[in-house]
Amino acid sequence: MTDNPILTIAIPTFNRFENLNYLVDKILPFLDEQLHLLIIDNCSSDKNYMQFERLAKSSPFISYVRNRVNLGGTVNMLRCVEISDGKYTWLLGDDDDIDPTQLVSLCKQLTNEKSLGFHLIPKSRENREIKIYSFDDIDDFSVNFYDVTAYNIMATNIVNTDEAQKYLIDAYQIVHLQHAFSMFFAKFLEQKSSVKILTLRLLKKEQTTDKRWSKFSAHLDAMETSTVLYGRKILRREFKLRKNELQHIAFVSLFSLKDEGFNGKEIRNLFQLLGVPGFFYSSSLLLLYALSKTRPTSHIIVYCLGIYFYLRHNRGYKKQLASYLSLEYSKDILKDMCKRITVPKKGYFKN
Repeated sequence: MTDNPILTIAIPTFNRFENLNYLVDKILPFLDEQLHLLIIDNCSSDKNYMQFERLAKSSPFISYVRNRVNLGGTVNMLRCVEISDGKYTWLLGDDDDIDPTQLVSLCKQLTNEKSLGFHLIPKSRENREIKIYSFDDIDDFSVNFYDVTAYNIMATNIVNTDEAQKYLIDAYQIVHLQHAFSMFFAKFLEQKSSVKILTLRLLKKEQTTDKRWSKFSAHLDAMETSTVLYGRKILRREFKLRKNELQHIAFVSLFSLKDEGFNGKEIRNLFQLLGVPGFFYSSSLLLLYALSKTRPTSHIIVYCLGIYFYLRHNRGYKKQLASYLSLEYSKDILKDMCKRITVPKKGYFKN
């Protein structure tokens, strides 16, 4: 590689050759002295990956690193920060999709930046509102933590490489990737630097439709992160902000074929994290989960949910219920829900 690009796009990858090849083909025409590409292969079994090794040998703007063993998703992602040679490192998933025409604008914007960290807003989350786009104080960041984590997936993070590398030892001891990058941002703010949210429309929807992330556990991870960074005093506020979303995820997961990661383990994790403040709420979710696993009581729950929506929406309650659970509307939606509950769900996994 040549020296000191403005930005290194770092892609941690594992056994997704076709997705990665599609993404690399998009990026290649824009690589130059200011924009480099780093691929870290987590010991993929796909031999097609050797293509990227040959590609790296033919270009001074590309590096390909292959781990001798699979180090796990989070460690491989943090290795991107460790190995990157750019002033900034942008972590991009191998199944992410981007608008490459925006890369020139991104590099130009980063050229004279003094901020140490950035968030990009992915296309799938552009409908979310956020009240502040630049953070200069860690307290201000903590107050807006819920809004920030609404955008925080792996590909939204851009960090100053040299500054983030100072905290890699701590980051490698953190289980969740979200914890690690939130820690980077917290450390940057403690240095009186700023963290910004960029409005460039770079991130498109993911290529893959594989179920990889549990939305329920994502909220738990965010709540745990806020506690680690700012202490338990922020936990109650974070829980209040996320309570309705957790409840919605629970209903969607239980009464449709969509698996949002809501299971007994997740509920117990929430219970342990909250302790007394969320005792009754956690217990009710656990009870709801337990009841839904037996055929008679699961049907009772479905019809109770139908009665609740009827009382709120009257004649249009079935359409409202279908919309709430992202189900296809039918006159027999309650019977359809009862049938769906008894269908075994496919498990989700975390990278």
